[in-house]
Amino acid sequence: MSSPARELSDRRQCPCRLGHRFVSAVVAAVCAPQLGRPDAAGRRARCQIADGERHRPKWQLALEMLDEFAALRLGTAVLVADTGYGANADFRHALKERGLAYALHGESEPYEDPTRLPALLATARGTSTLRDLLSEPYAHDLDALAAAHAATPFMPKACEELARHEAASDAQRHAFRLSVLNEPWRAGGRRAGNITPPARRLAEEELDENAAVRAEGLAVAGLLDPMDLIATAHPAAHALAALARLAARDLLGTAAVTDLHALTQAHLGERARAWATLDALLPEHKGTVAELIAKAGKAAHETAAETEPPAAMTPRHQPGSLAPSRRAAHRPRPRMESTVEALLTDRTR
Repeated sequence: MSSPARELSDRRQCPCRLGHRFVSAVVAAVCAPQLGRPDAAGRRARCQIADGERHRPKWQLALEMLDEFAALRLGTAVLVADTGYGANADFRHALKERGLAYALHGESEPYEDPTRLPALLATARGTSTLRDLLSEPYAHDLDALAAAHAATPFMPKACEELARHEAASDAQRHAFRLSVLNEPWRAGGRRAGNITPPARRLAEEELDENAAVRAEGLAVAGLLDPMDLIATAHPAAHALAALARLAARDLLGTAAVTDLHALTQAHLGERARAWATLDALLPEHKGTVAELIAKAGKAAHETAAETEPPAAMTPRHQPGSLAPSRRAAHRPRPRMESTVEALLTDRTR
């Protein structure tokens, strides 16, 4: 196949656009509908991809190119191809139907077996190995691939490619995409496939300094409920950073804003002492944001009760002196009060 292609490339005004089939297939794969992306049809239209242009295996693309050559009366004497084509019975039969002579390498690799690629992806770890496997003409049975991934999660690189596969359903894209988004959130620092739902991971694992970036990616993909960052995620410092990032990108949602407002009003209110206590507890607090707010409110109340002088000894305000409410208004606002107020800003769209 390479000799006619090279010959055609040297001819001017040639109506045959070499590589068109391969390029269009790649463009179609890149612009295929992705998880929860309603603008897929629009993107395909902007790229001028025909409605009938869909993913096809390499052997079908090769047959289409051969038919283009035949239409231009540029046949081949003998077609030579490697195992990727020779092991495919449909390809061999199509060549016979077209009356083409061929010499194909026919090793015993079972490319047509739908269970072969899932088994290989379940054990492959290296990026180059995964790339090679996905470029080989194995049968892509998405049901078998999704089932194998659920049993033994594939590496994120493989999931990234499979999530773009046009034959994948929304549920299958969701499962593959979850492993991709879980990849930066490594358990014990080890890179591996992971299909654990974010809500469960937030309950079982501690967040780190990269939590805010991960939370944004998961929220955009619809895989994270911001409410879990309030009631489940820990420690509170990293959870609060993630909440702030979601709020800045209009991803926090009405329910989370409402819950934060209710928690702060119930436990902290307008008490400067309570907000200052929250600031003091935050760096070392290992629990959730909800637990931190409740703990700060309780601690501030207990401290106030211990230090408040008896009512009879409370000094009267002299003329011209600042009343307590005015004095509190002139105090610098605690850092956490400003942060939570930013989260409670109207970002409920």
